[in-house]
Amino acid sequence: MINGSLQNSDFSKEPAYIQEAFLNGRARVVSLKSGTKLFKLSSYTVQEGRNGFLSPWWSAVDPFEEDKLGARGRYLEAKANSVSMREMVRFASAIRIDWNDIEEYQEIALQDGAKAYWGGFAPQPAATKVDTSKFSLDSPMSVKDMNAMVGQMVTNATKRKRLKDMGVYVPDTLGGIEAWQLYIPNLKLADVKVVPSIPSHDMAALGLHFSVI
Repeated sequence: MINGSLQNSDFSKEPAYIQEAFLNGRARVVSLKSGTKLFKLSSYTVQEGRNGFLSPWWSAVDPFEEDKLGARGRYLEAKANSVSMREMVRFASAIRIDWNDIEEYQEIALQDGAKAYWGGFAPQPAATKVDTSKFSLDSPMSVKDMNAMVGQMVTNATKRKRLKDMGVYVPDTLGGIEAWQLYIPNLKLADVKVVPSIPSHDMAALGLHFSVI
């Protein structure tokens, strides 16, 4: 089993950015069976990163624990709100526009059992906030900090314009509805079966995948 020794107490030892990604900074350890299907929306290929592991952030395809919707339910929720899966998941999963364009629906299945952290999504601002308070004539910023601030502002503006040109509305705050996530450390490509991805805005193709159409 992957992460077989993982315990609830281990969560407090995780970096702050992991704890803060969960609603109220809380998560518990759950066990996932071999064959469990997981999904996410992303524009990054399902592959091992420089650390040698897959992205640990996933959601359950089928209803699991408190999550009564799963991927199919989230799709039906998107249909009911006349938006694409991409827009629905960006809001529900609180994915900032400068983090990921979430162009693909990605699905994997575990080849072995695993333990993972489980909890709700913490709400996020639509884009990473730029702290302009550091800029002062009395206390000039370093060139590095100035470049970082300007770079983030340009990225945010570019992403907002792209979404506006696509006719996509993004609220100032993402999240705030019931949605659940998994954080699975030490996940490798050999541990999963990868399903071909589907464009996250293609509701017809996704409907066929979820056997809704």
